[in-house]
Formats: sequence, structure tokens, C-alpha cells
Amino acid sequence: MARPRKVTPDRVAQVVDEIIDDYTSNGDIFALTDFNVMKRLNISRRTLDRYYDGEADKALLDDNNISADDREKYINSGYGDAIKRLVEFRSAVCLREMTTGRNIPAWIFASKQGRWGGWQDVQRVESKGSQTVNVCISGPDGKPLSE
Repeated sequence: MARPRKVTPDRVAQVVDEIIDDYTSNGDIFALTDFNVMKRLNISRRTLDRYYDGEADKALLDDNNISADDREKYINSGYGDAIKRLVEFRSAVCLREMTTGRNIPAWIFASKQGRWGGWQDVQRVESKGSQTVNVCISGPDGKPLSE
């Protein structure tokens, strides 16, 4: 018999709501960190990674005798929804902070992290004609590698 899970999807959703409320009321960026999420839920980084990856905790489903019919619904509305809400909130915070002009480089950096929105710069290179690409592979000392 598997050990009972400490954290249910409802608890994750509750903690995400608390984190959003904490940030909204006092603006403390620490409230939005993964460390704070792990601390409040008393979980490991590995467990939090599973939540971000959208993996359902199979043992939790088994421990609570979730029926086969309800499993898909449970998986789709479990940990992932709360985690996605946290990512969306972080992304919105980054956008707001970048537009207010406070510490813009730090907020731009944060916004490019996957768990803070994962924004990407799009660079388009338009070229007419041919292009040449030269590749030089070197070792740690900067000298070209020999065959």
C-alpha cells in the first residue's frame, strides 16, 4: 500500500491563492518564488517539477480510489490548473512591472523564465541571396580541435 499523499490538488490551489493574495497585498516578490511554494506545501523540488510538468500524482488517485471515469477530469483539474494560474499571474506581474519602469532588466529576465511566463524575443533575419555560415569548434583553451 502506497503512503498517503501530503498534498492534494485542492491544497495546491489554496496555496497558490494565498501566494497571489500575499503578493497583491504587500508586493513582496519572494511570495511568488518556487521556494515559497515548496516551503508552504512542504514538498521537494522534484515534486514541484512534476506539478509543473502537468503529471498527475498517480498514487494520490489510487489512495483516494478515484474511479476510472473521474480520473481524466481529476487529472485535468488537479495540480496543473493551479500551477498554470501561478505562472499566468507571475507573467502579468512581470508585464506590469516592466511598464512601470522599476528595475526593468530584472523583470525582463524573470519574464523569460519558463515558470514566469517564458516570453521569447523573436528575431527575424531577412536575406536576399545566399548566406555563408562559418563554424569553428575550439577546446576550452580557445585552440581549434584537431581530428
